[in-house]
Amino acid sequence: MYSIDYQEALSHLEKTFTEEISIDGPTNLFCLKDSDDYIESDVKVMIFGQETNDWECEFPHPGGVPHLLNVYDDFFNQGRCFSYSGQFWNGFSKIQDRIRREFSAESKSVGFIWNNLIKIGRSGKVGAPSEAVLEWQKTTRDLTRKELKHYQPDIVIFLSGPFYDKHISSIFDDAIFSSAGERPQRQLAKVSSSQLPTKTLRTYHPSYLWRSGFYPYLDDIVEFIKT
Repeated sequence: MYSIDYQEALSHLEKTFTEEISIDGPTNLFCLKDSDDYIESDVKVMIFGQETNDWECEFPHPGGVPHLLNVYDDFFNQGRCFSYSGQFWNGFSKIQDRIRREFSAESKSVGFIWNNLIKIGRSGKVGAPSEAVLEWQKTTRDLTRKELKHYQPDIVIFLSGPFYDKHISSIFDDAIFSSAGERPQRQLAKVSSSQLPTKTLRTYHPSYLWRSGFYPYLDDIVEFIKT
């Protein structure tokens, strides 16, 4: 299985960290760790958000990669994320439950892994980081490509919205967006790339989905996955 060297990426980020970047208050590197459920599942699903609003306060965390892997494991794999009342995790859990139900009818288990398009967000603040921080962390795009090779998901769902399509394209340079089903491409898009599975979809962030009618969108997501 393809390896991911988070330590090499983090060392590069630490070496190139400047006072200008520190003023923008970047948070810490988002490192993934798979669970036994994911490893052993029949169907593997990777769900992308946009970026973390905070990930162990400001960069750099003294615990390094081992600490960041443990944080991910505790927060996502152990389910602590679902104790939050935020719209993202509420939507994520509904999508997760529905996909599991759909595949249980075929006696197939489903494993999930959470990712983010932007690996380093803003410490304690919402939204994408500054251009300076995005430029500083652009080498992390290669990490995301390696994560796809390593974890080999059967299905990828970007809960990022159309304004983040540029970030998808910056990672997967051959990405093509096309309409999925009857909805406009802006609302629901099939994402085609040699580096992504055939079943790859982009729709809105759950905060928007809840305002726009979450469950019809969920029906369309499932229809795309199952066809």
